[in-house]
Amino acid sequence: MKRFSLIAAAIAVTSAVVGIAPNASAATLCTDASVTANGFSYTACSGPLPGNDTGNQGTLLARLNGTGAFAPTGLFDNIVGDRTWSLFGKSDASGDTVEADNGDAKGDWSVSGITGPFVLSLKTSTSYSAYLFTGLTGTIQGLFDTIGVELAGQGNDPTKGKDLSHASIFVASGGTTPPPPQSVPEPSAMAALGLFAVGGLTALKKKK
Repeated sequence: MKRFSLIAAAIAVTSAVVGIAPNASAATLCTDASVTANGFSYTACSGPLPGNDTGNQGTLLARLNGTGAFAPTGLFDNIVGDRTWSLFGKSDASGDTVEADNGDAKGDWSVSGITGPFVLSLKTSTSYSAYLFTGLTGTIQGLFDTIGVELAGQGNDPTKGKDLSHASIFVASGGTTPPPPQSVPEPSAMAALGLFAVGGLTALKKKK
């Protein structure tokens, strides 16, 4: 009996670590979903994350900016540098530039006026996942799938995601993005430089 209890406890801990939902048939990870922008996949993602992404109880801005309980490093600082993030818009706000098929587990989304790195947040009933896109500007159109946020679970199709509550766009400004790494000379170039140096020394000796 004691051994059975230990095994059950181990299973419970493992489930919590990998993010298996109680009524789900598999682990839910942001990478499980196909989320695109203008035909390109996301640069990086994080999730699913508990709670709300926006509003008074929202946590995504704090995660992105690395403030409060999430200090000192922002969610995607290792990719885009130390930037200041702000909410650009939501698909459930009237007259907003962000649109999405709210109420569907799969669908289209779009936003206009993007000028730099942005994060698309997909929110379902109790979770959200954040998808970072870089190198895209202007009007963006894409596809989403909430299977990377939260599974429908028992009573619905456990292999599909829950319906989308809303999509949010967060944009980055400023920043100290590190410069691209300098290219390393190829071995042949290094050898040529070595021969040039040896030749120069030989010429100097002859001159003396």
